[in-house]
Amino acid sequence: MERMVGSSPVLCARWGAGRWWRSRAVGVVVLVALLGACGGDDGAPPTDAVTTAVPGAEDGGVDDDAAVDDAGVDEATDDSTPVVVPVDVDPCTLLTPDEVEAVTGLAVVAVTEETAIGCVFDLGPEAGVDVVVVVDDGEGRFIAPSFLFTEYLALVPAGEAEVISGVGERAVYSASFRGLAVDAGGGRYLAVAANGGYAELSEPRDEFIELARLAVARL
Repeated sequence: MERMVGSSPVLCARWGAGRWWRSRAVGVVVLVALLGACGGDDGAPPTDAVTTAVPGAEDGGVDDDAAVDDAGVDEATDDSTPVVVPVDVDPCTLLTPDEVEAVTGLAVVAVTEETAIGCVFDLGPEAGVDVVVVVDDGEGRFIAPSFLFTEYLALVPAGEAEVISGVGERAVYSASFRGLAVDAGGGRYLAVAANGGYAELSEPRDEFIELARLAVARL
């Protein structure tokens, strides 16, 4: 297993092939925020594009504190644009390969820092998926974690996302986009997402909750 810094040609090719779009702005996958490091953007998503997430831990790994916070839904969806404090932490230090392996059940073959805000845990060609941790640098990027947090909150009333307690101050998980956006408190935001196919990882809710708790503890 190796750690790389900068844009990996292999990962850039994989991310480029994995971009996809939906009618809502939130439909642009988290990873688009990191594609700037890969260069080029023709704006035309391929028809066979897919995205991915992380597999279930054997025993679930989620306690009662991570249950859907139904009581907080109304309050949560009233949020306007959040005040963001830049997270000045190397995102690759927020999780270890051993932790990602323990949660996903898949081996990490490489760790790549993609720009200063994103870290990719490559789970190998057979798994065909990467786990990505993104921190918010307060630069107002289109798919910054704070943006995702607000957009996911907007999906809660329609049942397309759920508010999660016990992770930072609050977190919001979208099953459709297989992403977890976290308000870590003090204006700090991060997100855990995945990129790749569905063969190995398809229902990442519990795993992302577990990984996000570990990441928040290191902010």
